[in-house]
Amino acid sequence: SYDLIFISSARGNNLLKMDNWDVTMEGAGNVYTTGAITTMPSNTIFVYPGMYLQGAVDSLTSGGSITLLPGTHTITSPIVITNDNIEIAGYGDASVISASGFTGGDTVAALQIGTADGTAPVSGVTLRDFKVEVTGTGVSDIHGIRAAGGSDNKLDNITVQKISGASGTGAGARMGIQFIDGTATKLTRPIITNSQVLGNGGANYFTDGIHITSDGTFSGVFGNGIGVQDALIEGNSVDYVGETTYVFAGVNDSSLFNNRSSRMGAAGGTAYGIFMSNS
Repeated sequence: SYDLIFISSARGNNLLKMDNWDVTMEGAGNVYTTGAITTMPSNTIFVYPGMYLQGAVDSLTSGGSITLLPGTHTITSPIVITNDNIEIAGYGDASVISASGFTGGDTVAALQIGTADGTAPVSGVTLRDFKVEVTGTGVSDIHGIRAAGGSDNKLDNITVQKISGASGTGAGARMGIQFIDGTATKLTRPIITNSQVLGNGGANYFTDGIHITSDGTFSGVFGNGIGVQDALIEGNSVDYVGETTYVFAGVNDSSLFNNRSSRMGAAGGTAYGIFMSNS
C-alpha cells in the first residue's frame, strides 16, 4: 500500500483516463479501485517534449527503457548513447525528434550509438517506433542515426527524414542511417528493419539512405577497416535521396532482404539502388 499517490494530467496528453478503471474518489483524499494497477518496470523513463532527453539517456547506467511521448522533442546537439542495453521507443511518427542548429561533420548525427569516433562502442541498443527529422545543410549538416562498432544494436520502425537542405558529396556526404565498424572492434549483428529514410522534395535530401560499411576506400563511404559481421537489413524503404539508397561495403555473412528503393539520384550524376564493395 501507499500513503500518497499522485495522478498527473500529463500536460493534457490524456495518458491516464480514470474511466479505464472502476474508481471511486472520496473527499479528494483517497482513491479506491477494483481494477489492476501495474507498477512501472524499473529503469523506465517517460520523456515529454521539452524534457532533457540526453539526461534521461545518461541516467540509465545499467540499461533501461525510455518512452518518447507524442509530440516534438527538439534537440540542438547529438543524443549520444554510451551505455549498453538501452531502448528508446515512441508512438510511431507521432513521436518526433527534431534536430537542427548542429555543428556538422562526418561523425555527427542526431542520434549516436556509442562514441562518435568508435573508441567506445556500446551494444544491445534498440531504437523503435519514432521519427527523426533533420534540418541543415553545408557545414551544419548531420546524419540521422549513426552507430560506430558494437553488437546487437537494432532499429525497427524508425523514420528518418531530411526536412530541409541538401547533404554534400564525397567526404561531406550525410546519410539517413549510418552504421560503421569501430576503430578497434567489428560492427556485429546490426539489425535495421521496417524503417524508412526519405527526403522532402525539391533540394531537400540525404546523400544516401542506409550505409552498413567498414570500408572507407571509396569516396563517400565510411569505415575503419575492421569489418561488419552478420548484418540484417530487411523490410526498409528509402525514397528521394541525392545519390544511392543502400550501401554495403566491407560486410560479411549479411543479408539485404526485401527492401525498397525509389527516386535515388536526386542530385544528378551516378546513383545506385544498391552499391556493394569488398563484401
